[in-house]
Amino acid sequence: MQQATPKTEHHEQHPVNKPRLVEVKIDGDPREIAAETYQVSALKNLLGVPLDYELELVKGGKFHPLVDGDTYKVHGHEEFLSHVSCGGSS
Repeated sequence: MQQATPKTEHHEQHPVNKPRLVEVKIDGDPREIAAETYQVSALKNLLGVPLDYELELVKGGKFHPLVDGDTYKVHGHEEFLSHVSCGGSS
């Protein structure tokens, strides 16, 4: 009689819910990050952008500001631009 063996090895080789890594650019420099939804402030941190800087998505030759309190879903091949905040009081 054959003894059944557990098939845990298969799960170890192919982890479930492992994030897909994609390439994005920040200020022209390529970075590899997980394709998932981020709080904009967390995305800044991940990309090495100071929290007091603005982060913009460059899409179709246009600049789209990303607000810290919002979320953004990274798909891959995005181009981001960071810069000192232009607004403020004097």
